[in-house]
Parts: sequence; structure tokens; C-alpha cells
Amino acid sequence: MPSMYDCSKTLLKFYNTEVAIDSAMRKLLRDHRKTNETRLKDGLAEKRRPKVKRFQIQGGYAMHTVVQHPKNDYDIDNGVIF
Repeated sequence: MPSMYDCSKTLLKFYNTEVAIDSAMRKLLRDHRKTNETRLKDGLAEKRRPKVKRFQIQGGYAMHTVVQHPKNDYDIDNGVIF
């Protein structure tokens, strides 16, 4: 019977270094999201449009499944509820 090889440590290392974004990138994306939320709220207020009731993060960011992009080209799915 062939012996089995436990490759879980190798896969986890690959996931953590090559797939998942690190905490610094998550913070940067969160900061960009907050900046966009502020821009939207301020722009709507300036034009006397409806106020935002709340924002709802969605997609990969919300699910913690954002993967590294070689050109740091990320989108932040963020819904707005009026």
C-alpha cells in the first residue's frame, strides 16, 4: 500500500503567501471603501439628494475571499441603502 503525504502545510503556506490578501491590503481596501462612502454621502448632501441609511459590504471582501491580483486591481462591492 502506498504511503500518503500530508501536503496541508504546503497548501496553507501557498494560500497565505500567494492567494489570500494580507492584513495591510485589507486595511487599504477598507480605507478606500470608507473614502468612497464619505464621497457619496457628501456629494448627495451637496446636491440635496436622499441621505444614505447605511452601506452593506458585499462580495469577496465581505466573505474574506479576495485573492491577490498581480496588478492590485481590486473592486470593493459595497451596496448603498437609502
